[in-house]
Amino acid sequence: MNLMNTRPIARVAAVGVAALLFVGLAACTDSKGGGGTVDTGTIGGAGAGALAGALISKNPAVIIGGAVVGGIAGNEFIDKPRAEKKRNAEAARQENIRQREAQRREQEREAEYQRRLEYERQSQLQAEQTRREIEEQRLYEEWKRERLRQEQN
Repeated sequence: MNLMNTRPIARVAAVGVAALLFVGLAACTDSKGGGGTVDTGTIGGAGAGALAGALISKNPAVIIGGAVVGGIAGNEFIDKPRAEKKRNAEAARQENIRQREAQRREQEREAEYQRRLEYERQSQLQAEQTRREIEEQRLYEEWKRERLRQEQN
């Protein structure tokens, strides 16, 4: 079907449907709820630009020029900001992972420090208990010797 030979209303309707399809593609989202592919803004802009060109003139060069300008605008104002937002979100996610990992390492260091403190405390308690037992044994042996001396006298 030659767009230039059809009636103006049919031509506008055909270009309008095509533009709506392109704009619909631009609004698509991926399965994760984020933006669609990087090209959807470019495609949607090209469709909207082609529609605008068709509404302005019947000249194919104007329609193609509108599509080019619309595609560039869609790329600059939809695709690039979407890609930047995605990069920033990924960078923030990576930073969050790094921070959680640093917290985990710090908690492990603190737990190790606490284990060492507890080990030292237990070692000191055990050494003190051993010292008391040795002292009690020494006092007992001294008492026994003293008692033997008294019995011998």
